[in-house]
Amino acid sequence: MRTIVEIKKELVFNREMSDLMDVLKKTAIFEFQALFNLRKTKTFQEKYSSTLEELFKLLPPGSEHPFLTNPLNKVLLVIITSDMGFVGGLNTEVVDAGLRQLRKKDESRILVLGEKGILSLQEKGRSFDFLEGISSDMQFTLPEKVRDYIYAHCWKNKIGRVVISYPKFISFARQEIQTETLIPCGYLFKTEKEQAETEVKQPIQPEAERQKFIFEPTGPKVLDYLLKTYLAYKTYDIFWHSKLSEFAARSMHLDGSMQELSDMKKQVQLQYFRSKHEVTDRTIRDIFGGRLITLRKKQT
Repeated sequence: MRTIVEIKKELVFNREMSDLMDVLKKTAIFEFQALFNLRKTKTFQEKYSSTLEELFKLLPPGSEHPFLTNPLNKVLLVIITSDMGFVGGLNTEVVDAGLRQLRKKDESRILVLGEKGILSLQEKGRSFDFLEGISSDMQFTLPEKVRDYIYAHCWKNKIGRVVISYPKFISFARQEIQTETLIPCGYLFKTEKEQAETEVKQPIQPEAERQKFIFEPTGPKVLDYLLKTYLAYKTYDIFWHSKLSEFAARSMHLDGSMQELSDMKKQVQLQYFRSKHEVTDRTIRDIFGGRLITLRKKQT
């Protein structure tokens, strides 16, 4: 049985841990709110991304790019994790969800962002390349680095499928593990069938009134530039989801930890008062028993 001194030390430790958890939780909530407010000011990014997707529709039907025709069994997996702890099992779930996208026959390569993903893959004995995690200032340089990495390896290793695994932000209390295929991205292009349907719906205009698009310098180079830009902005949007999910999950996990500490504190306090009462009762009995013995000796 533990002594009162040991129980009291545990109470002090519990109180100090609760104070620390409270500070970390408030910090995570503040960081989440600041990032969430910053995200709302970046409305131009969504407009830019939607405009960029529409530009693909202007390319001639049947436009091709090596990234769209590379073998699909050559896969690049990008995993987005955090550098911070206290996010529950979020990072582990992101890693596991990404690895489930790889098939036995695939020739795979893995790029991981964030220290937690590095540690998880090392434990699983996986080989990988890595980049630094996402910073709170959300600079555009990291998405560009990821885009350049994807582009370089797609050209060099003839990679035909690029999959990214990350936590998608739904709300403060809810995050979903998402895996998206960045390449091939044929859904961006208007097919010949869609082009024919569009021409049927629109009345045929005289040659002089028709709009003509001139691609400079050439169609393939325009397509290459659009793909580069699209990948960078698509990755940047994923980074926003990942960072918001990280702060939200961290806040929720710390709140749960504080509740567990509160429950533990109640149990330890109960043990402390019970032990203190037992010691007090034992002391009173000893004093009373000693007093009786002294009185009996005096009477004899």
